[in-house]
Amino acid sequence: MELPVWGFEGIAPGPELRIRRGEELFVRLANGLPQASSIHWHGVRGPNAMDGVSGLTQQPVAPGDQFDYRFVPPDAGTFVYHAHPAAELAGQYHRGLSGVLVVEEENPPDVDSDLVLAIADWKLNSDGKLAEPLNDPADAAGAGRIGSLITVNGKAVPQSQVLRAGSRVRLRIVNLCPARIVALQFTGLEPHVIAIDGQPCEAFVPGGGTVPAGPGSRFDFIADMPRQAAERVRIPMLSWPLLGRPPVAPRLVYSIQSTGTPLAPRGPITGLPENPLLPKAIRLQDAKRLDLTIAATPSARARPGQFWTLNGRFHDGASVPPLFNVPRGQPVSLGFVNRSPYPQVMRLHGHAFRLLHLLDDGWDPYWLDTVIVPPGKTARIAFIADNPGKWRLASAIMAHASGGLAHRFEVT
Repeated sequence: MELPVWGFEGIAPGPELRIRRGEELFVRLANGLPQASSIHWHGVRGPNAMDGVSGLTQQPVAPGDQFDYRFVPPDAGTFVYHAHPAAELAGQYHRGLSGVLVVEEENPPDVDSDLVLAIADWKLNSDGKLAEPLNDPADAAGAGRIGSLITVNGKAVPQSQVLRAGSRVRLRIVNLCPARIVALQFTGLEPHVIAIDGQPCEAFVPGGGTVPAGPGSRFDFIADMPRQAAERVRIPMLSWPLLGRPPVAPRLVYSIQSTGTPLAPRGPITGLPENPLLPKAIRLQDAKRLDLTIAATPSARARPGQFWTLNGRFHDGASVPPLFNVPRGQPVSLGFVNRSPYPQVMRLHGHAFRLLHLLDDGWDPYWLDTVIVPPGKTARIAFIADNPGKWRLASAIMAHASGGLAHRFEVT
């Protein structure tokens, strides 16, 4: 059975877009929706005017109108694109308006297959249609919109693939779920993480063979298929435990079977080269420091559709003053303080950041643009504000972002 959705080019996820680093990305949005919209390039550190946030970096594209996105993405990597209207962000995303952008390296790693696995979930009614309302206040005030139908690349799980025995595969795992935090496991192969959120890292095998991915997160892996024919690799998915809900058993989302005569063994798996456009160090002693408290809106101050605040401030669009304003090149350290009973997933536009150690004495050895903040915990990040413009800082859980957990900062 097909699920009626809104989609880029009529499909969900939208077409997989691939270009080579150094090439121009040229996408024309022809809005055939009954609502205004725009396209945001999630994780791309591109020019502010092309970031695609309606009401902040551009005017919304009205029904029947067009807008051209033309720019050269500075980084190679795995990214996301999705609708970013001013008023119906959660609703349009929940309908399926998202997709994957791959910017290939000029000298990509030597692999036999390069696969994108875009994981999404869908909240359905008993009749199999999308549950209404798409902007459900219960989702916005709770954990977000989490559905029971899981898909990979637009098809219900489990999905499968056949690859040559002994072949080397690159897996690009993309979490397109609007709220679900997933943890992926791998049985039958040893995956090496080579990039997180589009940025390269030193190759490593994740502890316990499990990686947690919040909405919008991306993980690139390289692994060698088993050398015996008919061996099956399994990728089950776990969901982050939520307050008041029973644990969810692992669910198989993808499997790969080896076949044929095995290919000749390759050398050890190595990581990608460092991104020379990112700083080698961040001078934390010079950083502008700010803690941002995530909390539910006090009932006495509640406004329609506003369920969350940052430092007690509602999100009222681009007209409100920015959370902070820094000159270009300024180091920034932010603490996301989660005072809610739910995991929160926060992200920056236009920048990549480091996740700081708890004692503020260093950072994890990879770059991120999205971070999971467990209930009652604080996550501290640091970045250099090197991309001028008006940038969004918001929840990656779409119902929370529409429900007030969003703001902006400026780099001048």
